[in-house]
Amino acid sequence: MDWRAPLLEMKPIESPQAVRLLGVLAVVSLLVALGLGLSRIDATSMWLDEAYSVVDAQRSWADMLAMRTERGTSVHPPVYSVALRGMMATCGVNETCARLPSVLGAAGACAVLVMLSGRMFGWVAAITGAWMWPTLPYLLKYADQARGYTCLLYTSDAADDLLCV
Repeated sequence: MDWRAPLLEMKPIESPQAVRLLGVLAVVSLLVALGLGLSRIDATSMWLDEAYSVVDAQRSWADMLAMRTERGTSVHPPVYSVALRGMMATCGVNETCARLPSVLGAAGACAVLVMLSGRMFGWVAAITGAWMWPTLPYLLKYADQARGYTCLLYTSDAADDLLCV
């Protein structure tokens, strides 16, 4: 039997040893996405929407939640603002610190997508996802913006992983 045959089958990865190997592949994907995201994190200056995210994260807790009610103006849930507030409390108010949650969200999404695709569709999907996701131009574009898009991608992927497998 050819050693490549198990790789080419579209069978879910289920054995504990194969799942551990899939985890290694997911970590490699996470590290590539983290490296690419961090290398571009301060390539551009902040634009208006990013500045709004920073200002929103600096509001009081009551104001942050009040903006999400009927009379409020923000349509986004406060989860990203809370995460950004915690990050800025940790490392200060600057562009790099404000964009770090987005980079971490993109890297986490890459790892979860590799695990999800491998456990659902097999090695071909996992390997393809491992080299494709961290290098997608749109993922890299949104990974270096202080907006909640990549964190939303991460949470939706994690929910899919929990529900589908």
